[in-house]
Amino acid sequence: MQLDSTFISIALLNKEVDCARLAELQDTLNKHFAYYEILLINPIFTHSSLAENSITPPPPYKAY
Repeated sequence: MQLDSTFISIALLNKEVDCARLAELQDTLNKHFAYYEILLINPIFTHSSLAENSITPPPPYKAY
């Protein structure tokens, strides 16, 4: 399959973002576009049961 050369930009504003669905969106865009970007503005991340079972540790805490 040849990739389309067009550019697509998607912005999600103040939405609950399921990490698993975001990964699905990324995979879909990767299959159809040569370049894409996903801009998350004030996201509220939710995790499906699949993501909750991940063994990846959370990012380190930063004190400001």
